[in-house]
Amino acid sequence: MSQRTASPPLFDTARKAASPRRLRFLACVAAFVGALAHHCQAVTVQPDERDEAARWVAVKFQGIQQSPPAQAPALVVLANHDPVQKNARSGRPMRIVNSEFTRGLYCHAFSQVLVRLPEKGEGLVQAFRRAESFYEVARFKLRGLDPDARYVFNNLDSGESHTLNGRELLDQGLAVSVPEQPGDAVLTYTKVK
Repeated sequence: MSQRTASPPLFDTARKAASPRRLRFLACVAAFVGALAHHCQAVTVQPDERDEAARWVAVKFQGIQQSPPAQAPALVVLANHDPVQKNARSGRPMRIVNSEFTRGLYCHAFSQVLVRLPEKGEGLVQAFRRAESFYEVARFKLRGLDPDARYVFNNLDSGESHTLNGRELLDQGLAVSVPEQPGDAVLTYTKVK
């Protein structure tokens, strides 16, 4: 019968020098803790998220039917590849073709901004196409609309008008065409009563 010799302990307090085995173990522990800390970031639950959870519980478990909460007026950036910059473009005045502007929102590439006025059932969608963008048409999912309502969209540039349902706008989005480079499209919408 052969006898196995015990490996040196990982935490030998009598020894002053760390063994290579202990160093490998500590390196693995440090890597694991670092990876865990990277993936386990603190989350703060917002009041509107708590309210939505309470409504969901009331409907699903208590059988209480509730109407959706009223949406607050908002300026919502639906699509943008970089942060929206207010009143500047990287610290310099904004330019559109040959005009310079010191006030406004700078959006990169093909971007879409939604202005929502829910009490009136109205809003405005503006899509921007930069000179470098090769996309002529983009589709954007709108937010905060009533899925059971219908909306009339009016293109202020072309004069075209379309009626679309809220569910389609929320799920599939609104297709916006901007043929000019650079260019923009402005669409207003009204909820049909």
